[in-house]
Amino acid sequence: MKSFTCAAIQDGAVFRVTLEDGQQVFDLKDAIKEKWGCAYPPHELSLYLAKQDTSWIKATNPEVIMLWSGKVGAQVKALLENKAMHPRMKLGTFDLPSNDSDDIHVLVAVRRRWLTCAMVGVGTIIYIDILDYKTVIDLQKAIRESPNIALHADCMDLYVAKKGSKWLTINDLKEVKSSGMATLTTLGGQLMKPRTALGTYNFLGEVAYYEEDGDVDDVHVLVVSVPPAREVASSVTISCVAIGVGTLFTLKVRDSVSVLGLKNAIHTRYQFPVYDLDLYLAQRSDGTWIKEDDPDGMVLKSGHLSGAIKPLMTPATMMDDATQVRALNLPDDDSNDIHVLVAVRKRLLTCAVVGVGTIIHIDMRDHKTVLDLQKAISESVAM
Repeated sequence: MKSFTCAAIQDGAVFRVTLEDGQQVFDLKDAIKEKWGCAYPPHELSLYLAKQDTSWIKATNPEVIMLWSGKVGAQVKALLENKAMHPRMKLGTFDLPSNDSDDIHVLVAVRRRWLTCAMVGVGTIIYIDILDYKTVIDLQKAIRESPNIALHADCMDLYVAKKGSKWLTINDLKEVKSSGMATLTTLGGQLMKPRTALGTYNFLGEVAYYEEDGDVDDVHVLVVSVPPAREVASSVTISCVAIGVGTLFTLKVRDSVSVLGLKNAIHTRYQFPVYDLDLYLAQRSDGTWIKEDDPDGMVLKSGHLSGAIKPLMTPATMMDDATQVRALNLPDDDSNDIHVLVAVRKRLLTCAVVGVGTIIHIDMRDHKTVLDLQKAISESVAM
């Protein structure tokens, strides 16, 4: 058995978890989440041994006590510069001191990204604390909710604040007129794609587990005000694939239609009940779309689901019925991209008759009632 005394960087909480030697670091993360009672999923936790050379940091160390007030001292910062514990490492490989010591064995950190955002033409600077895996859409929402910027998410473009290989600084913004900065964003800065994870933009040196004291000189994101989208509707051709069936089809709809309207169009074509349809964008985290002739597209057309597709189909990525098609930022019609993954929701229930042992399997839609299930059971041949 191994008992790990842990200290959380976020709030200074100190606690102990005990696991078997044969378990691994990812099991330790699960146990820490439960014991700490944090809202972060285990995969967002980074664990560091609280050991410098041959000495463990003590629970009575002033820097451990400082964590309670949200401050991170130089010794703890140095420990966080070390390599994190690999998720697959066996816990038995760690040589820990006796349980009755006051040593801290593990520092628990949550990976976050502090971004400095500048409003072009206004000069407003805001600092956004956001998790590394969040998307550009999440960043736009966080900027919109800032009390210092009165701008709707649909009325802003975000650019990486880089000219060539050099990051812009706050002083650069003070020296360049708004017109010149606008030229920079359109010609030199990289436009950030809405569904791309922030970590893909390589904001070097800005990943942190704590907030640094003082001002940050580099600017990471330029916020550019854009006029609201015109309400004049135009047509868009959407390429869809039915999950588990492999049918590839296209639909031409107005870009002003909502996702619910798109579901109705699919229903008209294939008679799938609208309330059984879940739609997902066929766009990877790096902003690229699945194509008909790439390996993932070929697997989809064969009626199967590859491991690379499954992360695109989660409750968090499901398209909202109220979203307009024009907000999906679909690529041009003449590409061979697949735009939408169409999943038909089913629930296969296994039913057992008590005292008889008969087992039957019922294919039942989610929206059906218990009365419908009772009727289906009564109509089963096995009953």
